Amino acid sequence: MSNLPLIPHAPGEQPVEIATDGAYITVLYKLANFRCEQKVMFVSEQDGTTIKVTARPVDMNPSVVAACDCKFNLSAKVGPFDSGSYTVKVFHQTDNYGSPSETSEVGSANVTVASTSPQ
Repeated sequence: MSNLPLIPHAPGEQPVEIATDGAYITVLYKLANFRCEQKVMFVSEQDGTTIKVTARPVDMNPSVVAACDCKFNLSAKVGPFDSGSYTVKVFHQTDNYGSPSETSEVGSANVTVASTSPQ
């Protein structure tokens, strides 16, 4: 995962871009809102042809947090996956500081992963 320069998205446009790269899927989550100075990671899981990718704080139970929120452009490359068609859903999860963690879907796309085996 990397922190990229801020890239705004148009109003009404989903804040994620999802693409394939061989057997991998890349996710760009634009203007993700997390606490300033908070380390963030992506967690992925697969259930059949659905791949769930969640951006979440590394520390889900912080004892001290910054008194501000910041926007980040985050990217991740997940996989490898077998050849085929998948639905990728991207989620945003908050930490448990002050209230229970909340998870919301921020975007999705249908993608096709190409075979990476030699022909």
